[in-house]
Amino acid sequence: MTADRTIADTESLLADYCGYDCRLRVRGLVATIIIALVGMPSGIVLDYFVYPEMVWKFLGLRLAVDAILLGIAGVLLFASRRGLLTLVRILGVFTALVINFSFCLMIFLTDGAVSPYYAAVNLIITGMAVLLPWTVMETTLICTASLLFYAVACVANPNFSGLSSHSLFAFNTFFIVITTVVCVGITFFLSRSRFEEFRLRHQLDEKNRELLDLDRAKTRFFSNISHELRTPLTLILGPVETLLNRGEQLDARVHEGLILVHRNALRLLKLINDLLDLMRLEQGAEVLRKRQLSLGSFLRGIVDSVKHLGLSKQLKIRVENGDENDEVLADPARLEKVVLNLLTNAIKYTPVSGSITVRWRCSPEEGVIEVSDTGVGIPASDLTQIFDRFHQVKSNPANQVQGVGIGLALARDLVTEHGGRIDVESVVGKGSTFRVVLPRDRESTAEAAVPQEEQGSEEPFEKAFRSADRTWRNTGEDSGEVLPVVGESGEVVLVADDESDMLQYVVSLLSPDHRVVQTRNGANVPALVERHHPRVVLLDWMMPGRDGLSICKDLRAMPALADLKIMLLTARIDEKSKLDALAAGADDFLTKPFSSAEVRTRVSNLLRSARLQKEASSAEFV
Repeated sequence: MTADRTIADTESLLADYCGYDCRLRVRGLVATIIIALVGMPSGIVLDYFVYPEMVWKFLGLRLAVDAILLGIAGVLLFASRRGLLTLVRILGVFTALVINFSFCLMIFLTDGAVSPYYAAVNLIITGMAVLLPWTVMETTLICTASLLFYAVACVANPNFSGLSSHSLFAFNTFFIVITTVVCVGITFFLSRSRFEEFRLRHQLDEKNRELLDLDRAKTRFFSNISHELRTPLTLILGPVETLLNRGEQLDARVHEGLILVHRNALRLLKLINDLLDLMRLEQGAEVLRKRQLSLGSFLRGIVDSVKHLGLSKQLKIRVENGDENDEVLADPARLEKVVLNLLTNAIKYTPVSGSITVRWRCSPEEGVIEVSDTGVGIPASDLTQIFDRFHQVKSNPANQVQGVGIGLALARDLVTEHGGRIDVESVVGKGSTFRVVLPRDRESTAEAAVPQEEQGSEEPFEKAFRSADRTWRNTGEDSGEVLPVVGESGEVVLVADDESDMLQYVVSLLSPDHRVVQTRNGANVPALVERHHPRVVLLDWMMPGRDGLSICKDLRAMPALADLKIMLLTARIDEKSKLDALAAGADDFLTKPFSSAEVRTRVSNLLRSARLQKEASSAEFV
């Protein structure tokens, strides 16, 4: 089986190389014919000075050669269109022989071995060996034939007599032979190099095709799995929303848990929606359903829907009114996703009491939507990359909000689908302005427009999808708030996690049995340990500012905290991460996602271990 496949691959390579070789020969032969068509008549100038009595005869000969070359060009056109490699090879050999034969005829008609036209024979052999991808056999054939033509022309010349003619004939023949040897050697190495280069390029193309196939398979997988995940998620959201609507009938702890489920289901649905949109755009399957949109009412509606997201940070989010008659031709759902991405980013990166402004304007050629904020800004080095997929700005220490890096990439792709562009201006510490520019040329986009009454999604859970697009994770990174100690009794446990929902979840699991100190900022951990003297510390590995691993190392470097138990929480599952955690001094390692029973059990085990260690130390001391 392997041998058959190897033979098939070799045959495919050789077949592809024949086509490549044919194209090279056609290009080289065309260049040779063009040079000869110009060069042959131009040689009449040399004829005029060297052999003035032969000018008209040689002009006729040169024009006859050009006529033959034009005929060869016509046959070459026919052969190249049909991929007739053998005929193309014959035409290349024939062209070289015709030109050399014409110069050997001139040698015969003039002074034979003494004629200066001998130089043309060597020049043509060398030049065509460079221009045409000859094989060793073809080069040998052409050089041998040219040598025979030259020898016959010299010997048959009436003036071939005397020592001078015989010496020049021997001398010139020797140099033609030397030129032949050199050309054959050059052809041998060039032909091998040409084939090897083609083979490597062919292999690279094969690998690229395999990668493209793999990429398409990956895209289909993500697209299919995204579709499959949307259905169970929406079926989770439906019952949860129904239960939340009966909030007064639920226990407070149950109600709080349902809110947590609902919020994170929406976050997951938003991520799936964004991934699905990216896959659609990548596959070229995104179909825009455009209609005329009034920018004023459209933008005010979006801003009103997200104002509540900025309440915890006391942000001022407003629309700067423009001309109420301004309209653009766009897909409402897709443009809404673009504006929502820009607004939620502005909310994330604008500090407490900041402001966000949305404005619009139109000209006859384009409509412009701007989203400006007074946030942390974007460093100049990142401005050219922020629209790249999965790129996250890390060079700004003030930027401590984590994400996956697809929101702006999706916004850029959706705006591009509309035939527009998205730009950004930013100053670190002062804020950013994102500018969406959409064309207003109705003639170029009219075919994409559909009547307004045809708008609407066939999705049965469109409301859930739109709600997901308006979700936002407030990590509280800028609030500076002091979180309360939860729980009335039991051992003190400290939990540090920058994700509010995860922190709330872990605290709710441990607070019934322990006093839980909580923080969203890893930099606060050493001070909280010193103040509250916890027996166990749970550290999230990935936190802005300081990660759990570095905090663990610092705590282990303090002799007074030798009895402190440390557990790292992370989504990493590789063996190296576990080894790194243990090497940093962690007593345990808990991989997300984890069950509530597992958290409680592991914390209890660590506390029991701490008590036993303390008792053993006391007994030894006594």
